[in-house]
Formats: sequence, structure tokens, C-alpha cells
Amino acid sequence: MWLGQPFDECEWCAETALVRERNRKQAILFPEFIHWDDRYTRLSPINREVWQRTRGMGRDFESSWQQQLFNAITHNVVTGYEAKLALERYSKWKATHSQPSGD
Repeated sequence: MWLGQPFDECEWCAETALVRERNRKQAILFPEFIHWDDRYTRLSPINREVWQRTRGMGRDFESSWQQQLFNAITHNVVTGYEAKLALERYSKWKATHSQPSGD
């Protein structure tokens, strides 16, 4: 229950907004899939899709993440340097977790 004057700034609300922004930034700079190990790439295509969906990601989660990163740069949520480091982490992950051929 709010005990202050109407439209007064709420410290809890301000802190919540900061935490939400920090968590959003971390999720963009360090996406969950960067931590997936090689179990993901050893899966069949259908099992990869199940893996993605059970983690709340669509088929094209990489492109979606790239768009989120671009939007974060555009809206000054992340700096260009932070984005560069995120893209380097992504490139390293992609190089070591490429899809097996012949599926």
C-alpha cells in the first residue's frame, strides 16, 4: 500500500526499474544460448527444436537475439563496445557449436 503523496517518486519503484534494465542488458549481452554446451549440436534437428522451445526460444533465436542487440545499441541500452564483445562471444560460440552436417 502506497503511503506517500500522489505522484511522489517511489524508491522501490526506481530501484526495480534499475534492476530490470540491468537484467535486460545482461540478457542481451550474455544470452542463454552462449552457455549451451555441445549436447545441443549433437541433437537431431527435431530435438534441437524441442531444446529451443523448452527454453522459450523460437526456431530463429539467433536472428532474434541479433535484432535485440541492434535495438539495444540504437536505444543506448548497450554501448558499441559492449555489443562488439557480445558479438565476439557469439562468434566463438557459433564456431564451436556449428550444426552437424548431413542431418
